[in-house]
Amino acid sequence: MGLQIGDRLTFFVGQQEIAFTIAASHVYGGAGSITFWVQMPPAALAYIDAPKYIMASMELPKDKWSQLGELWKKHPTLQMVTMKEMTERFDANLAMLTDVVSSFALLISLLAGIVILSSIHALESEEKRKNSIIMSFGFSRKTCLMLNVFEWVITALTAAFGSVAGAYFAGLMVYQSQFSLPYIPDFIWMFATVAVILVLVVGTGVLASRRNLDTSIRHLMAEG
Repeated sequence: MGLQIGDRLTFFVGQQEIAFTIAASHVYGGAGSITFWVQMPPAALAYIDAPKYIMASMELPKDKWSQLGELWKKHPTLQMVTMKEMTERFDANLAMLTDVVSSFALLISLLAGIVILSSIHALESEEKRKNSIIMSFGFSRKTCLMLNVFEWVITALTAAFGSVAGAYFAGLMVYQSQFSLPYIPDFIWMFATVAVILVLVVGTGVLASRRNLDTSIRHLMAEG
């Protein structure tokens, strides 16, 4: 989480908003996903208007789990949650949020791809006319192709950064609403996504542009 001594944590207990300052820390070398806990001074309980519970942890060998029933009979109000169950809940929620953010980015990319393909089909005749006019002024076919590549690079960057920014803000809102934590994205994944979108969009655009360059002003005048 990147917390340091002196940082402030705000907890919402019932209808109260309670702020604490981190005064000490302890590193726990556990193998599970949950590797931190919070302790507060006992005197703070007097200022918290909420039900109070006593929490404890214990480690049992597998052959002793069958004896937990007797403990529940003696203490029917006792609630037990295994560490495995807690980590599975947290991992399941985190995996769901990751899938939501990834699906959101994929959806934006697919929609952008559909828009780009539709634009290529709708503006094909316009692109042929534009390229023919440019080549009629003495520019080579290679120069026209480079101009088209530049246009597609700008289009690809707009689509790529738009999809990544949308996924980032979606993750930011989800993390804030579900965990009240800052969202720290995987920048390697983000740059890889931008690179993949850039290659796909530019590649598709170049193929379409090469086909649109197979024309001349004479052909356009004949068609007109």
